[in-house]
Amino acid sequence: MSNGKHSRKFKAFLLTVGLLLGLGLGAGRSGGLEVSFNNPPQEKNCTKGKRPCPGGVCVDKSEPCDGRQYLIATDYYFSRTKDPKKVEALLGLMQGQMKEFTSSAQKLTSLGCPPGMILCPNTGSCVNSATKCNSHQGFKELSIAFQKEASYYFTNWKQPEAVEALLRDRLKDFTLGARKLTGLGCPPNQRECPGGSCVSPGRGCD
Repeated sequence: MSNGKHSRKFKAFLLTVGLLLGLGLGAGRSGGLEVSFNNPPQEKNCTKGKRPCPGGVCVDKSEPCDGRQYLIATDYYFSRTKDPKKVEALLGLMQGQMKEFTSSAQKLTSLGCPPGMILCPNTGSCVNSATKCNSHQGFKELSIAFQKEASYYFTNWKQPEAVEALLRDRLKDFTLGARKLTGLGCPPNQRECPGGSCVSPGRGCD
């Protein structure tokens, strides 16, 4: 894939992300979205520029299916958690998963952070270049950063399924911790695995 072609696809994806998140993240709360990923539309035929994922969700061609399911899961637990201490604990879980994904993806691909992002030594995660590394990041900021990273490594690596596998691990670890913290079940359409973690539709527990 040429750099020019990828750049156009990546910019189109980020525009879509901005529109989705911009609609729902005006509340200023650290929790869930007003317009959320909780009930993604089920489509028999995806529109032009999108591709189907297991479970009937259509995503941009540059977006990994397991990355979307991770965001569905994070929004599911954040939007249902009202206790401020538990919200902060969920943010900590999310930050930990981002650190693990960044580290694993960079080892796999030998790529650095996505364009416009920098690596923070104190967290091991990539953040927007305009964001201070020691500043507090809420659900909105972490969601946007995660989507940028997931799309970047997915579209730039010769084996995108390997990136999907990394995202499945992050989904399983996050949902296991979030379920213990909140007492909630798996998000809609996701399947519970032995041990309590959740996986994307059509994915195995191994």
